[in-house]
Amino acid sequence: MGSVIDFFLILTFPPPGKTSGEVHDRLCHKYPDKAIVTLGYGPDFTVLRSRGVLMNIPQMVRELQKEIPEASINGGGHLVVGSIKFVGGLRTKVLAKLAEKIGKAEVGMG
Repeated sequence: MGSVIDFFLILTFPPPGKTSGEVHDRLCHKYPDKAIVTLGYGPDFTVLRSRGVLMNIPQMVRELQKEIPEASINGGGHLVVGSIKFVGGLRTKVLAKLAEKIGKAEVGMG
């Protein structure tokens, strides 16, 4: 995981999703036979990209909303790409729970 805020100015180009996507693409190119999950995060959001990991981001968002209601989690996406917004003060808790869920996901490089 890495904070995109550490490398780019806030509210400028490129946006966090594009930046995270570029990092993800480079990792996929460097490790073509590996399953890869990339999390780019900022103070109150995370952007997810994955390849070869069978996870359902909208389902994970729904689970996180129930498990940490005080975080006001919102977001979604597709099975392999998505983003999540949350209360910044609970970033560590949200990212830890998210990492736990990703760690349980099945790997399937097809």
